Amino acid sequence: MEGLIEPPSNPLDINIDKVAKSYSDFLKIPILSAASFTQDTADLLNVHTEWTYDDVISKEKSSFVQNHSIVKSSVLANTLVIASSMPVPYDVKLTCFSNAGSKKAVLTTFADATNKKTEENENRELLRIYDNEMLLKTVDLKKLDKHKEIYTLKSQWGSTMAWSQDGTKLAYMAEKKTPKVEPFLEPKGFTHVTCDQIDDSRKGEEFAFRQSWGEQLTESHESVVVIFDLYTEEFKVIELPDKLFPSDLQWVNNSSIVGTGYVHCEWRLGLIYCTNRESRIFQIGIDGNNFRQFVLHFIYSSS
Repeated sequence: MEGLIEPPSNPLDINIDKVAKSYSDFLKIPILSAASFTQDTADLLNVHTEWTYDDVISKEKSSFVQNHSIVKSSVLANTLVIASSMPVPYDVKLTCFSNAGSKKAVLTTFADATNKKTEENENRELLRIYDNEMLLKTVDLKKLDKHKEIYTLKSQWGSTMAWSQDGTKLAYMAEKKTPKVEPFLEPKGFTHVTCDQIDDSRKGEEFAFRQSWGEQLTESHESVVVIFDLYTEEFKVIELPDKLFPSDLQWVNNSSIVGTGYVHCEWRLGLIYCTNRESRIFQIGIDGNNFRQFVLHFIYSSS
């Protein structure tokens, strides 16, 4: 059977990486934990199922629900007619379906139990990719450390996550990663610090003012566009030029992103109740090149 590992003639020749990957793939197979039946009509049966699986990223058991509708007469006729929903995990912050409907990106969170006594104890974000009824990939975005939280407020930012038309890439809007700040008098002890960590930190700026978009958007400072290639597993962070704050992302073919870019003013004002803040339509290639913006002077737009 494809995917099985042939036993080596010499036990010392075992490829540990291959074994680990095979075990990780095996854990993705869900196990039915509960099911219930309801009958809508005389010939329509609804089946509500609950599934669990071991997530190697969060190191916890994860669960999702899935519903099925079965035409009972089709079972007797040996021509089963069944409609199934995509898996729906618990505690979902954001969901995005591909154009064909076969793939789904789900953003969830889990508590980081390993750092309870540190300031890094915010919830970790997990990006899960489902292909039909199977978990395809799980990415710990905090461990990836390419950006901060993904934007999920669709009522303000429009489409914050979108699939490419061919379903191979996912674009989403996230808060830009900022250098680590440290106080001047923080005791270092004997902690080993690399040169990269020294270069990326800023001393004495832990209380520095950072402009945001005001009421209910005080954590929205600078956004970036992130492109996730499903097959190469590469994440590319794109920061727009001309101090634009990207939002409302959409794909053009499979090669570029269009959206609404809000202008970073010298002093930003509130945005959630003021739809007349200056903005413009932008287009940029998924490689970060070929940036264009469309501006109509004296007319401001809202996403």
